[in-house]
Amino acid sequence: MDYNRYASIIIEQQDTICYICDIDTYELMYVSPAGRRIVGAVSEAGWLGHKCYKLIQGRDAPCPFCTNSKLRQGEKYCGEFFNPNLQRYVALEDTLVDIDGKLCRLEMATDITDQKMAIHELKNQLTADEALVHCIQTLTLESDMKLAIDRLLEIICKFYAGSRAYIFEYEFENKIIKNTYEWCAEGVSHEIENLQNIPIEYIAGWNRMFAERGEFFITSLSGELDHNSEEYRILDAQGIKSLIAAPLLKDEKIIGFLGVDDPTVNTEDKPLLRSVTCFALADIEKRRLLKQLEYMSYNDALTGLQNRNKYIDVLQSYNERQPERLGILFLDLNGMKAANDSYGHAYGDYLLSHAAEILRRNMGDNSFRIGGDEFVSLCENISKEEFEKRVDSLRCEVREDKDCSAAVGFV
Repeated sequence: MDYNRYASIIIEQQDTICYICDIDTYELMYVSPAGRRIVGAVSEAGWLGHKCYKLIQGRDAPCPFCTNSKLRQGEKYCGEFFNPNLQRYVALEDTLVDIDGKLCRLEMATDITDQKMAIHELKNQLTADEALVHCIQTLTLESDMKLAIDRLLEIICKFYAGSRAYIFEYEFENKIIKNTYEWCAEGVSHEIENLQNIPIEYIAGWNRMFAERGEFFITSLSGELDHNSEEYRILDAQGIKSLIAAPLLKDEKIIGFLGVDDPTVNTEDKPLLRSVTCFALADIEKRRLLKQLEYMSYNDALTGLQNRNKYIDVLQSYNERQPERLGILFLDLNGMKAANDSYGHAYGDYLLSHAAEILRRNMGDNSFRIGGDEFVSLCENISKEEFEKRVDSLRCEVREDKDCSAAVGFV
């Protein structure tokens, strides 16, 4: 295999756009596979002998910017060019080559569209990036998560010069959405109290758009939404004319969204909203985790009652805030060890949960599991008559319940 054959194999395998044309007739003599793909000429008949300016530039005459007259043997002509026909940016390297005694133009073009667009986007995103940095700093430096997210919404709302920015979160088990955070510009009424427990089906169209486009911009409420739809009714009732929104995604599942009502500037910068949702979601998830940890710290996983930690906290709080009246009831299950030994711990767990339900039903939510089979209820600021009525009800239920044997004491 000779050198020319090796060179041909190498060029055929590259993504570089390359062609050779006659500098006198402009007829194409060779087009690389990458070049053929980009001009849509797969077969040889689709490019061989065609005019370069026609096939590549979409012109009917030689290009006014043609480099033929500028080329010198042994020298390269380099530059960048935007091809309006192909809608691509390319870096050019043109050279005169001798083919069978005839001078031809060899053009090597590297597609730099992605790089150019990235630079263009970076320039356009300078303000957006500054806003994003501001958002990140706010979330990082503010210890109060609610204040941090409220401040983030303020930054976003002002960036888009909107009227209101907000976060909605989904409750899939209840099939509803809730407005959990909002920030309103001066003179704009708060709507968060009016936007609770909304059926998730009302925004089915939004969820489709989130899935298909990610963030979206409704430029005209009246022009883009069905006037008979619930989403139009809800938005129109708030006086909203347009909005921009982006989904909150967790494990590729939409769990909420962040939106801005009536944005008037920077509406082409929807990616900023997408970026902000990532950081907002992290803080929302942190809040949920902390609430879950707090619940686990103060609640008994088996019975659902408050646990010993919470009981001690309540007792300590009485040092500063003593109730005027306090009814206290102790309940201690009988025979737990024998039940566990005879019927297994699953049965023992059932007895504990069953007793907890009886306690909660009669004495209220301020009930605690403070040991293995020991329970306490605290009834604050209750009359003696009402307290004794509750105790009698509980003792009666325990007495008649075949699964609950317990010692009960009260004061």
